[in-house]
Amino acid sequence: MNGLVGAVVLTKDSGFLGPIASILGWIMDLLFEFTSIFGIENIGLCIILFTLVTNCLLYTSDAADE
Repeated sequence: MNGLVGAVVLTKDSGFLGPIASILGWIMDLLFEFTSIFGIENIGLCIILFTLVTNCLLYTSDAADE
């Protein structure tokens, strides 16, 4: 694998947003590793996929409330 895999997880501050940042960073890293399997190491595509995944998660949690 390339040295870029695992580089997406960024630093995060402690506090009440720390665990949320950890989870979102973990999801972003998994998406980057997934696209790297196919030889696509493009952070722009990873951001687009991350946006789709988070919107789907928010939509499903919103639909469950209704």
